[in-house]
Amino acid sequence: MPLTPSYEWSETDAEVVVSVPLRGTKASTADVYAADCFLKVNFAPYLLALDLHGTVDDARCRATARRGVLSVKLSKATPGRWGRLTFDDGGDKAAAKARREAALERKRESDAALAEAMKSRRISDERTTLRQMMGIEEAERQEIEGIKEDEKRRAEDDMYATFDRIEAEKRAQAEAKEEKKKKKAQGKSEGGKRERRVSWSDEQEGGGALASQLGAALAAASAAEAGVEELDVSQFGADVDLVDDIDDDDMMAELLAAGEVEAADAAAGSLPAAPAAPAAAKYEEEEDSEDELAFVPAPRATTGRVEISHTPRVFPTPLRESKRGEEDEWVNKNRFYLKNHPTMGKRLGKDARDISEVDPTWLKGKGDDLYRAGDFESAVNAYHAALQADPEHLPCMSNQAMCLLRLGRLAECIEVCTTLVARAQVAMTKDARFDATIASAIGGENGAPAPRLELAENLDPKSKAILVRTFVRRGAAYSQQGNFSSAAEDLGYARRLRPDDPDLEADLRRLQSLDSVNKVKCGADALFGDGKLAEADAEYAKALAQEPGLISALSNRAALKMALGEIAESVALSTQALDLLMADPAKAAAEGPSANELIGGAAPPPGSQKRKEWVLKTLLRRGAAHLELEDNARALKDYEDALELSPGDVGLQEDVKEIRATLATGEGEAGAAEPAEPVVAAT
Repeated sequence: MPLTPSYEWSETDAEVVVSVPLRGTKASTADVYAADCFLKVNFAPYLLALDLHGTVDDARCRATARRGVLSVKLSKATPGRWGRLTFDDGGDKAAAKARREAALERKRESDAALAEAMKSRRISDERTTLRQMMGIEEAERQEIEGIKEDEKRRAEDDMYATFDRIEAEKRAQAEAKEEKKKKKAQGKSEGGKRERRVSWSDEQEGGGALASQLGAALAAASAAEAGVEELDVSQFGADVDLVDDIDDDDMMAELLAAGEVEAADAAAGSLPAAPAAPAAAKYEEEEDSEDELAFVPAPRATTGRVEISHTPRVFPTPLRESKRGEEDEWVNKNRFYLKNHPTMGKRLGKDARDISEVDPTWLKGKGDDLYRAGDFESAVNAYHAALQADPEHLPCMSNQAMCLLRLGRLAECIEVCTTLVARAQVAMTKDARFDATIASAIGGENGAPAPRLELAENLDPKSKAILVRTFVRRGAAYSQQGNFSSAAEDLGYARRLRPDDPDLEADLRRLQSLDSVNKVKCGADALFGDGKLAEADAEYAKALAQEPGLISALSNRAALKMALGEIAESVALSTQALDLLMADPAKAAAEGPSANELIGGAAPPPGSQKRKEWVLKTLLRRGAAHLELEDNARALKDYEDALELSPGDVGLQEDVKEIRATLATGEGEAGAAEPAEPVVAAT
C-alpha cells in the first residue's frame, strides 16, 4: 500500500503552488499527473492524490525540482482566492468520486485531441519535408542531366573532329601515292624515248675483234630498244667521234639494271637478245605492292587439349589486390569456423588446419599462459578452441570456468561448471554416453537430485580434484550473484569429496551464515515494500546484529530511515555502508573469514559493475539526506562523487548544478565538507 507524503501549498489570484519533499528520491523518477480539478504526484513508495477545490488549466501545469523538493504550479481557470486546496465533499464520497472521474475523462479527451493534433502536425511536417526533398532531388537531377548533355556534346564534337582528321590523312596519303605513281610513269616514258648512241673509233687502242663485236652488239641492242636503225660509222672517217649524252659509268649502270648485259652476251655469242623492258616493269610492280601488303603468319597447329588452372580462393568472387589484405585477415580470424562451413570449408584444402586447431593439449597450454598473463578473455577463447577439438577435455572446461569467473560472466561460468559436473557424473557411472537427463539433473537445486558423489571412487585422483574445483567455482559464482543457498550447497559437495580441507570448511560456514542473514534481509525488504516501516526496521536491525557488515542491509535501512524522517540516522548508515564498500580489497581479503577470494561475501567483488552500482546508490542516498539537513557542501561532495562514477547521467548533472548554484548564493554553508579520498579509486 503506498504512503501519503507530506506537502505544503500556497496560492495567489492566478495560480496555486503545491510543494512535495521527495525524501531522497531522484526527481526524474517522480510522476506528476494533473487534470482540471485533480492532481496526482507519484514517487515510490509515496502517492499524493488531491481533489482540488477549484478548476485549473491543466495545459499550463508546470513541475520543477529544487533541493529535493518538487514544486507543482497550477494556473487557475478563474482568477480569485480559493481559501483551501482540497475539495469539500461534505461527506458525499460518491459525488467526490464522480467529480474526479469526470475530470479524468475530460483529461483523457483532451490528451486524445492533443495527440491527434500532434499526429496531424507530424503528418503535415512529413509531407512538407517530402515535398522539399523531392524539389531538391529534382533540381539535382536536372543539374546532372545538364552535365551529362554537356559531356555528350563535347564527346560528339571530339569524335567528329577525329573522323575529319582521319579522312584528311587518308586523302593526303592517296594524293601522295597518286603523285608517286605519276612520277614513276613519267620517268618510264622518258627513258623509252631517249636515244643512246655509241661511236667507236677504228683507231681506238686495244680495239680487237672481240671489242668490235661487243660494241656492235651493244649498238644493235640500243637500236632495237629505241627503234633506230644502225648507222655506219665508217663513212665519217677516223676524225669523227660521236659522244653519247650519258656518261659511261651511268650507261653501264642502266644496262645492268635493264638486263642489257645479257643481251650483249647473247649478241657476242651470235644469239638473239631478249627484251629487258618487261623485267623492269615486273620489279616496279613488286616495289609498289610492298607498301600495300602486310605480313600475316600462318595459323598455329593445335597439338591437343590445353589445361588451365586457377589460384584457389575461399571467396567465390574475383581476387582484387586492394582487398587481399582484408580477406587474408578475415580468413585467419575465422579459419576455425570456416572448416565446418559446407562450401567455404572445401576451399581451405586438406592441410588448412594447423596444430593450433587440432591439438587440444597445445591449445590448453596456450590458454594457461594467457591466464597467468592476466588475459582472461583470450584464455577463454583458447580453452574454447581446445574443447572444440576435444569436447571431453575436463581440465580445459574447468580452467575456462575459472576465467569466466574472473571476468564476472557468472551465468556462463555456472553453465560450464554444470556441464563439467554432468560429464564427470557420466565418468563416475562408467557410461561412455553423455545423457542429457543427467546434465539437467546435476546441481542439487530447484528440486533436481544431488550428484551421486559416492561413485567418485571411480574417478582418478586428477579428475576428482577437477570435480572439487568445479564445485568451488560454481559456488563462488552463485555467491557473487547473491544466491548463497546454492553456493553453500555446492561447497557442501566439494567438502564431501575433500573432507580434510579446513579452507573449504571455513568457506562453507561463512556461506551458511550469509544465507541465513540474507533470508532475514529479504523479509525486511518485503516489509519495506509493503509500507510496514517499523516492522521492516526491526528486521533490518536483526540482520545487522547477525552480520554487521551486510552492506545491502545497511543501505536499505538508510533509505528506510529517510522515509521515517530520521535523517541523521540515515546519514550514519550510509556512511557505514560506504566505508565498507571503499575498504582496501587486499586488506579486506586478508582479514576476512573466507580463504577463497572468489567466494562472494557481504559485498560484490571489488571492481565489479554491481559494486559500482551499490556505491552510486549509497552516495545518492547520503547526498539526499545531507540536502534534507541543508548541509549543501557535503551533499555537493556526494553528488560530485556519484557523477564521477556515472558521468553520462543528465539528471545527476542538473542536480550538481543546482547545488552549486545554491552554495554560490550563500545558502546551506554550515557544516562544510571535509576533504575525503575519491570514491572512484576505492571501488
